[in-house]
Amino acid sequence: MRNAKYRWFLLPLFLMFVCVGVFAQQNSEIVGTITDQAGAAVVGATVTLTDPATAFVRTTTSNETGAYKFAALNVAAYEIKVAAKGFQTYVASGIQVNVSQTHRTDVKLTVGADTQTVTVTADTLQVQADSNVVSTLITSEQITQIATENRNFAALAAMGMGVSSGLPDSNTPTSVAANFTISFNGLRQSHNIWLIDGGEADDRGGAGGMNIMPSQDAIAQFETLTSNYPPDYGISSGATISLALKSGTQHFHGTAYEFNRNTAYDANAPFNKQTTPETPRQKLNYNIFGFNIGGPVFIPKVYNESKQKTFFFWNEEWRKLIQGSNPSTVATLPTADIPKSGQNLTYVAPGFATGSSLIVPNLGPNSDYNAKVQALGLVPGGCFTGVKDAEGKCPSNPIIPASLFDQNAVAYMNGGIIPAPNTADGHATTSATLPIDVVDTVIRVDQKITDKWQLLGHYMHDSVTQNNAVPFLGWLWASFNTVTSQLINPSNSAAVKLTGTITPNLLLEASFNYDGNTIDIINSSNSVLPSGWNANTFFANGSTSIPSVTGWGNPYNVAEDMGSAPWHNAAQDYSPKVDVSYSVGKHQTKFGFSYNRYTKNQQIFGQRQGNYSFGTHTGDDKNSGDSMMDMLLGIANNYNQVQSAPIRHYVNQTPSAYAMDNWRLTPRLSIQYGLRYDALPHAWERDNQVANFNPDNYVASQAPQYTSGTVDPYKGSNEMNPLGPGFYTPAGATQPFYLNGMGLAGQNGYPPGLVTNDYKTLQPRIGFSDDIFGTG
Repeated sequence: MRNAKYRWFLLPLFLMFVCVGVFAQQNSEIVGTITDQAGAAVVGATVTLTDPATAFVRTTTSNETGAYKFAALNVAAYEIKVAAKGFQTYVASGIQVNVSQTHRTDVKLTVGADTQTVTVTADTLQVQADSNVVSTLITSEQITQIATENRNFAALAAMGMGVSSGLPDSNTPTSVAANFTISFNGLRQSHNIWLIDGGEADDRGGAGGMNIMPSQDAIAQFETLTSNYPPDYGISSGATISLALKSGTQHFHGTAYEFNRNTAYDANAPFNKQTTPETPRQKLNYNIFGFNIGGPVFIPKVYNESKQKTFFFWNEEWRKLIQGSNPSTVATLPTADIPKSGQNLTYVAPGFATGSSLIVPNLGPNSDYNAKVQALGLVPGGCFTGVKDAEGKCPSNPIIPASLFDQNAVAYMNGGIIPAPNTADGHATTSATLPIDVVDTVIRVDQKITDKWQLLGHYMHDSVTQNNAVPFLGWLWASFNTVTSQLINPSNSAAVKLTGTITPNLLLEASFNYDGNTIDIINSSNSVLPSGWNANTFFANGSTSIPSVTGWGNPYNVAEDMGSAPWHNAAQDYSPKVDVSYSVGKHQTKFGFSYNRYTKNQQIFGQRQGNYSFGTHTGDDKNSGDSMMDMLLGIANNYNQVQSAPIRHYVNQTPSAYAMDNWRLTPRLSIQYGLRYDALPHAWERDNQVANFNPDNYVASQAPQYTSGTVDPYKGSNEMNPLGPGFYTPAGATQPFYLNGMGLAGQNGYPPGLVTNDYKTLQPRIGFSDDIFGTG
């Protein structure tokens, strides 16, 4: 019943989100108090805020305590003008407001005519005396001047306070391939959240990184909020890394740039020079280039001639990387042992195992294989050519009849997957060239609708193709660099925010954020089934990939697993939000509602094409055998195949609400307090295609029955009896499964997320900041 109570509390919030249509603000503000020289509050003073770069103007008035506030500001250097009857006009310029910052500007007015003006220049270095947030700001100058490694700005986030960085020496400048191992205050990297113009750009399915990587030249600044952040930030328990994009101004401005790094510029490593011939440098070429332009949108004599309404910023960047994989030296099949269809094979032992010898496999007296070799005059367990010597070894260089060849193995061995030896001892040293291509687009538009209503929007797109030296991005055991793989990763991010001044002390913000990406993994074309392939499989599931080999045994001990390619994954994140800021007396209040819906459609991992392993049936205790020859003869140790690899559709949603107050108790002491609520239900699969084992539900009397009656792992597997206890066919299935102790999502009272949700997740927050000496 308690959970039901929280659900009713969340329902009206959800309806509001749908109607209004997270975080698209840069969440910066200016606050202050206006007094006379004696310290008395000046009530009703007109405060005008201007951004000289865009002619953006907002106006408010001081309240009964002399306080004023400008909320929901973008990063800029502002000018403040204060006018009150009986006082000289006060003008302060160069007030730098940074991303996610509360900036205080107090004003002392001097008695006199309002036609007289007192002008001051603000101090750009100012402590945030109205906030207890622990944070680190990276300014636009630092972003421009600090030489970030590989132009990956994740390195700048590692400069914050309380940071432990696990970033690698060479961090690839793409979102999926980049490393974001940055721990704040000892928490995991997955506890961090990344925002761009306040909009979430977090890859929730990727262990705590970004789902998009905008050009470093498009970032105005960013700040890492490491602890004590106010209730309008949430969902993450680690750091909040907030980035602000550059914007257009009244004057056109732009840059063109190129970052170039080439292997030819680098000296060779000392250890590489110790070999004869000298080991060459691993290729690593970077060519990152682009341009940006910003300014007003106007049509002479038609629209925006004053250049004060519409502004744009556009950054386009290309990243072209060419790198070589580390050379791999592996055991491989001798060139002489590559079979030709219809021609007998004279076996040659590998150069690294010259003592290898073969026998005719013996698969048992009742096997079709034994009958086949006996029809050729061969003896199972005997020699292909000649007879065993006194020690029980067969002669070297036996002749294997072509009629015993498995034609699918012949096609595999001639398909270029197994590399040819290129060393004196019969090994193969291989490597691959791995290009990465990225096109990054960043567009931001700012629109002044009226003096009270403004609109901000941005759109970002990354198009990424990235190559790996082995199949399926290397998430498997693959020994050769002959089958490569490619990651195709388009990513998108967009945010729009409407800001309106309802009254001088009431501000409304409504925003909507979207981010998402797609991941497709494909193997190179030589992994496709060759023409004429006719191997039997358990399931005809439409796979066009050549089967995996997760192990050739003696004398190679290598593998070439093809993984689950082609494989697909897509994630989408939708976040509407409403924020209201209200000033009254000494209180600067804010409250808001948001809703985050994250969906992930991911293909199940599995070997649809099938998976073989080969031992040495061509060997015994005296003859070593050769697992590649086992493959040629069509004798596998093991084969498995998944029936299908369907796409599952996962959903996670988080309704949130917060209320907060910044109470300036005295001119020096401010108290920040508030409450945040995040409903955190567990993710579920849309079609309830997930399950979980619960020991409390296991019934011992329904223990599985095996066809052999015993379970002996040393004597091979034993098959469960599908007609025995504990088996039943769940809804939507076509065959029975052993489900003793299993809880199926959405069935028999089991919740869709497999666990009972806890909605009692209230988060009170309180802090204070004290300007001890009144000097900042």
